[in-house]
Amino acid sequence: MSAAVDIDDIDDTQNSILTFIHDSKKQRDIPRELPSKVSSPSATDTEPEYIEILLSVYEHLISAAHHSRRESGTGEWSADSSEVVVTRPVNVITKTFGLSMGGKMRLNGEEFVHLHERGVLTVRDSGQALDTGAVWRLAVGSAHLLVGVYTAYAYLRRLGFTVIRHVHISRDRQLVRDTPQQSGSAPKKEFGELIRKIRQRGPSPWACRVDPSPTSRTLALYDVFKPTNQYKRTEHKVPSYVMAVCSADQPAPTPAELRRLTGLAYEEAALIAVTEPGSTAFLRVETAETPSVNI
Repeated sequence: MSAAVDIDDIDDTQNSILTFIHDSKKQRDIPRELPSKVSSPSATDTEPEYIEILLSVYEHLISAAHHSRRESGTGEWSADSSEVVVTRPVNVITKTFGLSMGGKMRLNGEEFVHLHERGVLTVRDSGQALDTGAVWRLAVGSAHLLVGVYTAYAYLRRLGFTVIRHVHISRDRQLVRDTPQQSGSAPKKEFGELIRKIRQRGPSPWACRVDPSPTSRTLALYDVFKPTNQYKRTEHKVPSYVMAVCSADQPAPTPAELRRLTGLAYEEAALIAVTEPGSTAFLRVETAETPSVNI
């Protein structure tokens, strides 16, 4: 941390954050729609100093004793996949981030940073517990987490939305269409069971590492569920919104582009919110396409 940071600035920023957290808790039970406008910080000459102050405040808040009833889990940093692997996910993690694979939950940069800041996840590297600064360095330096991605992600999470990596299900649909020819004379009961599993498979954080759609744009796609949506891992539900995060120097994606990238069909492709200066766009989900299969 920079020694030039004024302690008064830290106190003022900390008080503002605590006030925001207090106000958010009072309104937690109120059903919410997606905000019509989301603020995004603009680049200034003092931005590095602000980042230093925020990190100082975060470190101070996280170092405080956690609430006694709050569950916590432990994840190990994996340099090979640039993820944090949780071998024993607790309920607060599994209910929020979808399915686990082989008894392991794999968390992306924005996910393990957010859980660490909430105090529900301890991140370890080579068996050594990491502090907040080290977790941020892993996320930004090794997992290549973009600040714009985390800003949009954490903002919606604090409002109570469930936000998970978007699962591009076009491959599943292609499998559904191709299976009759590939399976030959497979029993109808067996084929029907395959279709049922594909349709019921819930979204997961590790299922969409790279967007398979042909595009030169750098986009991070997420499914967003309203706080009133009782999201369950075993059910595949149409998200309330699709969120795309791109670099601030790129134009916001159009509804048609989002529709193509997500692989879904919509009755009305309504672009309902765009952050300033245009780094995040939300597309309302009206009706998801369902493959037609004759069994």
